[in-house]
Amino acid sequence: MKKIISLLTVCLLLTALCLPAAAQSARGYTLPATLTVSTASPQEPTASAVLRFPDLPDGTARLCTLRWYRDGVPISQPQMLLAQKGAYAVCRITVCFSETMPASSEITAELTSGDDCWTYTSTLEIENYDAAHYARLKTLAQPYRISIGHKQNTVVVWAQAEDGTYSLVQNVFLCSTGYATPYGTYYTGEKIRWHALYGSAKSNWNYVYGQYITRITHDILFHSVPYYTPNPDDLEADEYNLLGTRASMGCIRLTVEAAKWIYDNIPIGTPVELVDDLELPTQLPAAPQIDLSDARSGWDPTDPLPENSWKAARQNEF
Repeated sequence: MKKIISLLTVCLLLTALCLPAAAQSARGYTLPATLTVSTASPQEPTASAVLRFPDLPDGTARLCTLRWYRDGVPISQPQMLLAQKGAYAVCRITVCFSETMPASSEITAELTSGDDCWTYTSTLEIENYDAAHYARLKTLAQPYRISIGHKQNTVVVWAQAEDGTYSLVQNVFLCSTGYATPYGTYYTGEKIRWHALYGSAKSNWNYVYGQYITRITHDILFHSVPYYTPNPDDLEADEYNLLGTRASMGCIRLTVEAAKWIYDNIPIGTPVELVDDLELPTQLPAAPQIDLSDARSGWDPTDPLPENSWKAARQNEF
């Protein structure tokens, strides 16, 4: 009898070792799953991360909250997921292409259910344009043009191809337009690092502030999600959670990462076309969301500043 118990114990230990590394909670409850991530490239800038549960026993089900992270930074709204055999969840991830971007990122899916928590990780491989592409763009007076879709709340940056057409997808950014956002073609103007913006009833009609301003026309601007003060840790986090919807006073709101890319790379005089319905070259990325109760919610998670508390804190957690 003792031999049978010993053999059973060994089998159980081996089974636990064969599960995915993050499939066992702190209390020992296992939830085996697989996380796969497709490659992002200029031809398909939106990658798909897919979490599947192929090996759960029939009849096993656990209601969980799912959160997605890229390099420790939240990249989508939390969603409820019933973890059972055959279930799966998908997160669309659009990368910001630049000359010095890393060649990969770590994608993490975090599941919580009551006091249990499981994490699953995989690598997002990124195929960037080659060095010749960026070198050629630097020789052009107008290397880019921009399209904005009201219905999609999405910005597409097109790069000039060797044949002179603007047919290469450089970047796709989720944004927030507004009811006062115009239609038509305009040309980018001045750039301002921080700028006062019109407030709303929420701010008692006081001014709010935006980072990385690029003027489109008159008082219509590209800028970050607003801040209560001109400080990078004073974000209107609930407004950040509205990216991907019509939420601005008329400007084009973006994450700090996207607003900074436009600020750094788009020359003055670049055409910006605003249309009602934009045919997108890729799938829409996931809409980001910040937990408003989190002490880090004053920061835009994409802000590259080293003191951004999202980055340091998530690195410690994982």
